[in-house]
Amino acid sequence: MEDYVHIMSKPAYFLRAKDGFYQMRPLKWEPWFNPEAETTTALAWISFPGLSPNLFVQESLFTMAKAVGKPLHVDMATKNKSRPSCVKIKVEVDLLRDFPKRINVGVKKASLGEIISKWINIKYDYMPKYCKTCKFQGHTKIECFVLHLELKVLNDEGENNGDSQHQNKG
Repeated sequence: MEDYVHIMSKPAYFLRAKDGFYQMRPLKWEPWFNPEAETTTALAWISFPGLSPNLFVQESLFTMAKAVGKPLHVDMATKNKSRPSCVKIKVEVDLLRDFPKRINVGVKKASLGEIISKWINIKYDYMPKYCKTCKFQGHTKIECFVLHLELKVLNDEGENNGDSQHQNKG
């Protein structure tokens, strides 16, 4: 699991070959793999700011994180309990889902047997983007070159100008 989290946490790797570098992006393989569409599964960091210290147990944190996706691990500060103001959890998410802004957590008081509930805010530290139009991760519908060809033209012009300026200076 640690290897999976480590590999999937990096947005891209670069492989060196004789004629240059090639970008490789790790994406989760799924049984219904379609080479024309990237997976909607990605990893994201979520936080629970201001969480009560009695909930800093991994089982409690993972139960709360399931409201967002599949919890994978907590960061070192959470694990070591060195940052009492907030916990961070890496979660595997489906980018097509709606993500809750808060969850209701109930804690049973042993002495009285009653359940006290509290709303816990969820902060999304980084959520990858997914375009439903071209089915690629990394941008939204607003930034899509398929829908907005003018963005592609502007991007290509910016790259060409940057290349020619770089060549003139060198």
